Amino acid sequence: MQRPRRARVINTSIASGYTAVYSFHEAIRAVGLEERSLVRAQRIVQAPQAAARLGLDADASLFNLMRIRLADGIRIASDQLWIPAELGRPLLDVDFTNTALYWELRDHCDVRVTGGSESTRAARATATVARELECQLGDPVFELERLCYSGATPVEYRETTLVGDRFQLVHFFGDAPESPSV
Repeated sequence: MQRPRRARVINTSIASGYTAVYSFHEAIRAVGLEERSLVRAQRIVQAPQAAARLGLDADASLFNLMRIRLADGIRIASDQLWIPAELGRPLLDVDFTNTALYWELRDHCDVRVTGGSESTRAARATATVARELECQLGDPVFELERLCYSGATPVEYRETTLVGDRFQLVHFFGDAPESPSV
């Protein structure tokens, strides 16, 4: 059983510098932590629900990336994303252990994310989540769902689960000064 840790503040207002959408990879690095990913799958699949979110037919081929995200070696998130295969196929050979998806989309696919939406809801760790993220069954987690666009075209759908007591996401907006004292 892991000892409770003080939640780390991760300022999501820090965009990747290459996109209008924040990059978890860059946000972790910006607070002085090492970001790494354990890649569980990197493939072309058919996923009808993800295809529907991207506005595609249920039998559309999608690039799929599944990974565990670590901050200073601590498992803090599990995420899975889908990109239309005609855009994401060049990502099959990318090493995602220490890079940001949006860099690779730009560099290998000539796709730039220009906007999107993300929703967050509180949940409890399932047996699968507890095993993947090394937390206890029923621990508080956050489930994020993200849909990103390049112009008016949906280019990425993502589902992320974050362990609730291992981080605090902070997002500044408007003219507010950036200070983690929220």
